[in-house]
Amino acid sequence: MTITHKADSFNININGPILCGYPLWHRCTLQIGGPADYYCIPENEQDLKILLTSGAASGIPFLTLGSGSNILLADKGVRGMVIDTRNFTDSRMEGHTLILGAGLEASAAAWTSASSGLQGLEFLFGMPGTIGGALWMNARCYGAEIADIFEWADIINPNGTVQRLPFNAAQWSYKRSPFQNSDAVILRGAFRTTAGNPAQLRQTMLHHYQNRLSKGHYSAPCAGSAFKNNRDFGSPSGKIIEDCGLKGLQIGRAAISHQHANIFINTGGASASDFLQLLNTTADKVEQNTGFRLEPEIVLAGEWQTTDQRAGK
Repeated sequence: MTITHKADSFNININGPILCGYPLWHRCTLQIGGPADYYCIPENEQDLKILLTSGAASGIPFLTLGSGSNILLADKGVRGMVIDTRNFTDSRMEGHTLILGAGLEASAAAWTSASSGLQGLEFLFGMPGTIGGALWMNARCYGAEIADIFEWADIINPNGTVQRLPFNAAQWSYKRSPFQNSDAVILRGAFRTTAGNPAQLRQTMLHHYQNRLSKGHYSAPCAGSAFKNNRDFGSPSGKIIEDCGLKGLQIGRAAISHQHANIFINTGGASASDFLQLLNTTADKVEQNTGFRLEPEIVLAGEWQTTDQRAGK
């Protein structure tokens, strides 16, 4: 692994480091994934603009990565650039609106805002993702979702232009956001808050944490929920999977948790192909038994064979 501030093959110079051939399993919650051609850690917005415009001019693709939750990275890794948003951690208040950088850990942001008497983000506590990832996925838990509190986001396009995207209800739905149909990078998001009691808000968040703990979210490397819930199916995905007798199913070193059937874990040294096969097998068996085709919540990224990507419809 080489650490450099210049990638000569596509003539990019930034203040932050560019790591060549960086193993991505270090940067995702599943601890699975091959190397990135270039792992870029922009120091600021100007660095990010240089990366995007230079990459676009050279035809180099990119993947944005926060804390690496809800993602399955291919064993062969990711071609082009992986852009790490860890340095985008700005935070400020404008009236009752809380503005948070995309690289902030969502759980930490929720705790800090609640401790300041700001109510609205506590459903995010315990999630391993970043604010940018929560926006992209329209993160949802405990009866609340990002769309409920979202006001606007600043994004930067591949041509380097910065744009403010306001909330439009038609662009949001369950685990869907407008960012999923865009090649822009999220810089920051703005969220509505109301006044709350810090002690009560912290108690709520600790209750959420204990609930996640009981479901096995932290017992082994995982990516969060494997499949989305669909109300049309009558039961949560975890119950459907368990009722099909699949709890504990293991392929290679990838397994369905014994604690919760919608948590798929890396028992140690699992490959991405193991994990994808487990997703596919589960979706196939559930469809055979129920007629329902579960939709994966985990996003596949990197260099996959086209025939591999068939867990969803």
